[in-house]
Amino acid sequence: LGAVEVMLAVEPGLDMGLPVEAATRVWAALLTFVLGGMVWGGMQLVSKAGLFFATIVGLTLLSYYAGLIAAPLPGVSPAVTGLSTATLSKNWGPSYTDGVTFSDVLSVFFPCFTGILSGANRANFLKTPEVSIPWGTLAAISISFVMYASYMIMWGAVADREYLKNGPSAYYYAESNRRRLLAGSAGDSMGVVSEIAWPLALPTQIGIIIASLSQALQCLISAPGVLNAIAVDGTVPFLTKAAFVDKRGEPVAALAATVTFCVCASMIGSLDLVAPLLSICFLAAYSALNFSTFALGLTKAPSWRPTWRYFHWSVGLFGFLLCTTLAFIIRWYFALVAVAMLAALVAYIESAQVRVDWGSALGGIRLDLATAAMLDLAHERKHSSNWRPQLLCLPSWPGVVGGVGTNEAASNPVFPAKG
Repeated sequence: LGAVEVMLAVEPGLDMGLPVEAATRVWAALLTFVLGGMVWGGMQLVSKAGLFFATIVGLTLLSYYAGLIAAPLPGVSPAVTGLSTATLSKNWGPSYTDGVTFSDVLSVFFPCFTGILSGANRANFLKTPEVSIPWGTLAAISISFVMYASYMIMWGAVADREYLKNGPSAYYYAESNRRRLLAGSAGDSMGVVSEIAWPLALPTQIGIIIASLSQALQCLISAPGVLNAIAVDGTVPFLTKAAFVDKRGEPVAALAATVTFCVCASMIGSLDLVAPLLSICFLAAYSALNFSTFALGLTKAPSWRPTWRYFHWSVGLFGFLLCTTLAFIIRWYFALVAVAMLAALVAYIESAQVRVDWGSALGGIRLDLATAAMLDLAHERKHSSNWRPQLLCLPSWPGVVGGVGTNEAASNPVFPAKG
């Protein structure tokens, strides 16, 4: 959806005479099928395309950095001040457009960070996943944080706030120390790109489209693999059909389900509307992942043996609380629906009595609580009020054989010997 919105902004003629939302749906579905076909073609084809996409994305990022450093370029709006601490100071505080809140901005921005787990989702393609996953994930987080933070600071320091929000087609005048919009179209983000990007705007705009498609391609690579792995494990019985693979070992059933779901989501027709749903889905997955590591680490489950020496269960607890909090900040009602669906899924798995070769976090919690309770009983002072007698029924008293009792049996007042 992000790629399509930029496409239609750069070249309005691509709307094919349809309304913007309808054209967005058509192009989004078409591009999803194309990317799905690339993934179906195999990892070799995707790897070659991935190198091309990565090159374009890198050049696009460099174009932005160069343009921000070189600003203002000749002929641009006077609102572009160039990198200035004074401009940064004016733009530092929040000032949202009418109808836009912090949760809206967070929901749109959060999916940008979800690509950092692409390596973990494709662990079966890594030569040494136990080494590549932790170091690769930390490197991706660090690089992404530095890149996004630097962009935010540089964009905030390069031009007037209203220019960045409304584009170069808006003109302003000062009156009573207030800025008022006189003319122009709001939200002309492509106009801002045209005046800031260096050396040319069009390659940068194409780079934005390719970067969006690259992120979508990464999702179409990792999501079917994860879905196929869940189906093969048999953890969720109704997903077993997604375990089917073709002769090349490609998870075609999981890929078909993923493409179908993506096409249905793209029918919403707006990135701003899809972003909260997407963010909640990612946060729900991350919350479950963090809770599992927290529970397994806290209970010291024998099946949980992380090789990362710096792991502590408190990190998992912090991640779980943070992800859950962010989900409720973005859309509290969507977060409640996600919690209900996760609870229903856990209840379904528990009722299905699925047999797997590994333990669960909930099983580890139960075993830890039961063990702790039994150990505490050994140190607890007994009291008759807590005693619950259990009756044991015996078919005959020990010592009674064939109705003839021994001396011990004969002296027993409960089962006297006969004979």
